[in-house]
Amino acid sequence: MLLLDEPASGLDPRARIEIKELIRELGAMGKIVLVSSHILPELADFCNKIGIIEKGELLVWGAVDEIVKQLQANRLIAIRPLDEPEKIIQRLERESLVHGVELRDGSVVVHFAGGLEEQAELLSALVRDGYRIASFHEEALDLEDVFMQITKGEVS
Repeated sequence: MLLLDEPASGLDPRARIEIKELIRELGAMGKIVLVSSHILPELADFCNKIGIIEKGELLVWGAVDEIVKQLQANRLIAIRPLDEPEKIIQRLERESLVHGVELRDGSVVVHFAGGLEEQAELLSALVRDGYRIASFHEEALDLEDVFMQITKGEVS
């Protein structure tokens, strides 16, 4: 077993790539590599299981894809309106399946509790109501989203 604490911290881009490749190779050899890191997107490149600890308590442990699946009861939908995003945000906040709306890089990101059928209905309703939509797609959760949902944003 190899324990690494922030293995990519302070490394240049080439060294970061090399450390990730080394960790992948060790995993392929059947070695257990335990990595502690705050750079969550980077962990997704080479981890097959994650554990999230908050205030000394293990909140979740398991395969990355399984944890993401469990948390996707709320899907993230990115909508890029052609008009002012504030208007569509007000409209979305009235939807019962919408559990949160935020503006991110010109897109309106919706925390949506419905499935594909409900997504199609939402898009149809927005267009019917006169909103001009340039794009409408579901975003995959990344490890930062997983962390924020599991820890509820608390800092220890």
